[in-house]
Amino acid sequence: TQRRKLYEPQVWDSTEYGEIEVVLENVDSTDIHYLRVLSPDGEEQSFTKFNQTTTVSALPPLSYTLILFKDKNGDGKWNRGSVVPYKSPERYYVQEGLRVQEGFTSGVNINFD
Repeated sequence: TQRRKLYEPQVWDSTEYGEIEVVLENVDSTDIHYLRVLSPDGEEQSFTKFNQTTTVSALPPLSYTLILFKDKNGDGKWNRGSVVPYKSPERYYVQEGLRVQEGFTSGVNINFD
């Protein structure tokens, strides 16, 4: 049995970072949305509250998963709804494999209509 395991950390220089810009189209400016950005290993890189536009900066050049939802009731989490009494789930959007390139901004435009 092997009792020790060596890990090779990934070290990024700040000049290698990129960012993700999310723009919501055709939404009310008072609507509250939340954006989670997950790294390839599922670790949360960012959890952001915003209205129409947000930018997540200082991301290493990897592929990310975006999870976005509209927070109708203002509790800060996604609600899946219920059958009895009927309550519709909060709207959400998921995009996997969004590639961030070194020194660039990856743009995502989302239309909930």
